[in-house]
Amino acid sequence: MKNGQRSVEPLPNFIYNELLNYSDVITPKERNGVKHVYHLYVVRLKNRDAIQAKLTKKGITTGIHYPTALPNLPAYRYLGYSPKDFPVASALSKEILSLPIYPEMKKDQVEYVCQHLKKAINR
Repeated sequence: MKNGQRSVEPLPNFIYNELLNYSDVITPKERNGVKHVYHLYVVRLKNRDAIQAKLTKKGITTGIHYPTALPNLPAYRYLGYSPKDFPVASALSKEILSLPIYPEMKKDQVEYVCQHLKKAINR
């Protein structure tokens, strides 16, 4: 944003959604009438750790912002739960990967990330 005006270039989340559509990547979904702020662009994929390593080799920084499902955090240990008590949350914590996203990100940068993400998945 410059001088209070948005750039005419599409926002990175729209480009990601378009480029990753119909791939093996599960992208964020928006409900009708609700707009996501996309401070993170978190996708789900199988073999996350291997794919993250391949992206790192291509100079693409990714993150795992929630590596442990909330019910499995040490702060909640006193409740006596185990990962088996929250199987979906526990499984998803091993699949999520945050892709780079920021307002100034250009279309060619998003295309680069998507190109190498798809290659990493298909190897």
